[in-house]
Amino acid sequence: MTISMGMYSVWDTYQKDPAHTLHRLSAAGVRQVEMYGDPLMPAADLRRLLAHEQLTLTGWHVEWRLLQPDVLAATIAYHQACGNADLIIPALGGPWEVGHRQSENTPAVWSRHAARIREIQAAVEGVGMHLGYHTHTYDFGERLADGRTSLEILLAETDPNFAIEVDTGGAIEAGTDPVAWLNRVGRRARYVHCKPYGAEAGLNTVLAGPDDANDWPAILAAAAQEETRSLVYETEQTTRGDQVAVALADLTRLAKFQQPQS
Repeated sequence: MTISMGMYSVWDTYQKDPAHTLHRLSAAGVRQVEMYGDPLMPAADLRRLLAHEQLTLTGWHVEWRLLQPDVLAATIAYHQACGNADLIIPALGGPWEVGHRQSENTPAVWSRHAARIREIQAAVEGVGMHLGYHTHTYDFGERLADGRTSLEILLAETDPNFAIEVDTGGAIEAGTDPVAWLNRVGRRARYVHCKPYGAEAGLNTVLAGPDDANDWPAILAAAAQEETRSLVYETEQTTRGDQVAVALADLTRLAKFQQPQS
């Protein structure tokens, strides 16, 4: 498994100065990144910048609106040009109302999303790419009218090659166990979002700190068992300081759990 920096963790900094942000990550030893958000530069420029900083892409969180029929071909072309093979839907539903309003949060709507996902997947796999979905708290814990969660609907109604990016902090915040979800998702867990989360500090928790509710050895063991490709560090912290410095410190702590034990 690779350990990748989720660029959402440093998104504010990256938007202000992409080149300098990537240089700071590279200089600290980061070699894989998972991109997020709308592209900030032409694909050729990004590819050159990543190559210059010795960085490779483990995926990209691509908004739902960029995966619709009128723009999907252009989206695929951009990602082929910049060297990214993994398109990950960052969210559906939720408080952001991506794809549907909260008042429309029904099993039927999620089934329609699953049908569209099957269409998108066919298109991206046809050119050798992969499609996935990043989970949120409501995917694990919010029961819909038929008693299922949105994640359960996606698992049941999408192709087995459709990846599920389990967000460990989101699972804990929902009152569930990320290890159990990794086991349930199985080989679909192509990527795992490693997000610190604790009862006191919430999303501002230090990875592997006293309040972090993640059992990192168990999570990494489950990910290895399911042949996860990338462990992606992500934080939504707002109080711990400089985004890049905080992310690098947590990433270092995460990497220690992957080192062989003596």
